[in-house]
Amino acid sequence: MLLWIFLVGFAAANEEFSLENKTHHAQYRGSQVLRVRNATESIRNLLKSLEGEKAIEIWKQSNVFGKFTDILVPSFTLSFVRQQFENLNATFRVMIADVESAMHEQIAIAPRRQSNKNKKSRSYNLTFQRYHRISDIYAYLEYLVSKFPSICSIETIGTTIQGREIKVLKISGSNAKFGFYIEGGIHAREWVSPASVAYIVRELVEYRSKNSFAENADYYVSPVANPDGYEFTHTNSRLWRKNRRDSTDKSCPGVDLNRNYGYQWGGLGASRQSCDETFAGENSFSEPETQAVRDFLTKIGPSVQVKISKNKFLL
Repeated sequence: MLLWIFLVGFAAANEEFSLENKTHHAQYRGSQVLRVRNATESIRNLLKSLEGEKAIEIWKQSNVFGKFTDILVPSFTLSFVRQQFENLNATFRVMIADVESAMHEQIAIAPRRQSNKNKKSRSYNLTFQRYHRISDIYAYLEYLVSKFPSICSIETIGTTIQGREIKVLKISGSNAKFGFYIEGGIHAREWVSPASVAYIVRELVEYRSKNSFAENADYYVSPVANPDGYEFTHTNSRLWRKNRRDSTDKSCPGVDLNRNYGYQWGGLGASRQSCDETFAGENSFSEPETQAVRDFLTKIGPSVQVKISKNKFLL
């Protein structure tokens, strides 16, 4: 069951994912995802050391003894890493035996686009049977505005490094006492995040009669907070995480937007090294994507009392 869930997360890629891009998956051939139990300080230090040496990539970490850390291990370091764990009697298990095979299997089982006949009945392509490009997600938001103009409106709150729009859908409540800000896709490779946020939007708008609580709040929803990175995962690198900021080290572009906000910027869990997945940027709010969210939330003021960011370990 766990393996199936991981495979679903790895990308129900649609047919727009070109054959050329499948060759990129070859770099994950033989790579594995392992779950390691943090039983001792030595094991925790080993994980930190292996990450620093680029021998592993930490996907989900717990610093609590007895809990688990999930890691991606490239094929060329797999034997070495497993030996290090065995030397410390570390408990670990394989969650994904071959990352490349998981990616290809998802492409093979991905549902095809709807027929032209079905397309004529609506103005968007979004479904909840596969993952979609940002154009489909934004088209769905536009459809909701046209279909439910009394409660839905769209605002472009900023643009990305590469000039893509960052859009927010407002869903108004007739008896709103406060506001929610909900965002998805801040980590580009977590495709299930924008999908789940889009599903929330559907429930709040199209199935509003079944969710009467929605009238008590205004919802501001940004399904894809990292548009450049999200598109890059569809066209170039499926496991890309950061935005697409050029860096002084041209081989290590991108900033982890989740760690670019001002609160405790550069603290625990963030890196100052541009090649790291958790690189926090040159300074807080250095990125147009985080600036856009900051400025938008400042503009709408204290009515927004809850901010929810849908980070998903399952891709």
